[in-house]
Amino acid sequence: MKHIGIVLFDGVEELDAVGPWEVLSAWTRMYPDDGYAASCLSASGGSVQCAKGLVLGAHHSHADAPPLDVLLHPGGQGTRPQLLDDAHLDWVRRQRAVVPLMTSVCTGSLVYAKAGLLKDRPATTHWAASPPVSTC
Repeated sequence: MKHIGIVLFDGVEELDAVGPWEVLSAWTRMYPDDGYAASCLSASGGSVQCAKGLVLGAHHSHADAPPLDVLLHPGGQGTRPQLLDDAHLDWVRRQRAVVPLMTSVCTGSLVYAKAGLLKDRPATTHWAASPPVSTC
């Protein structure tokens, strides 16, 4: 079985986590022969409160998650504290060493950038979340 993990954290944007969950879990159920399973991860394995107040529960903690083939890091206001959270950034870096495909939604890319994973790579995020780029 191949595993897709969606990162949950306090302040995650609901749509950034639940939208991919909806699509990926539907795919894994409709096409089980593809051999994928989707699950949600939080640092502790417990619930998180999303940006607009929805509470979501994780299937696994970071420590007890199955080996991942895909890691999806959503965005949201909760990514801002993660940019200063050395433990989270170190966890992200460790994932890069073992997870074949890491992707993000919106400001989840800021976490990957801060962890050093986007050096010399093109990336994008919500226009209001990044500084203006000079073309001069």
